Amino acid sequence: EIRWESVQLAIEAGVEDSFGGRKTPAEAIKEIMGKLVMRDGFKISTGITYVLQDWNNSRFALGDIQEKADLLRATMTDNERDRFCDRTLQPSMDWLSNPNYSPDRAEELRPDMDG
Repeated sequence: EIRWESVQLAIEAGVEDSFGGRKTPAEAIKEIMGKLVMRDGFKISTGITYVLQDWNNSRFALGDIQEKADLLRATMTDNERDRFCDRTLQPSMDWLSNPNYSPDRAEELRPDMDG
């Protein structure tokens, strides 16, 4: 889980300079990612090389990923599959400002998918 305060700092860094075209995309990404801190204190910037390396490696595994996705969809109910595959649904960010949110209670706060 990323600390919300660090997300705010990353957004501010992007708005103030990075998105204005005064930096190269690499510089902008480095600055923004440097602001993000996980709840356990892990700084994303120190691991960004691994994130990018994993992404570069995983793009070639598309067939395996699609196969796993098909297996996952096969385990879902029709309602779950319809909701999961509905591209018209937009994610909600309400949980970001919910003071009662905790990763331990995420399941309790998740909307009812069968409703």
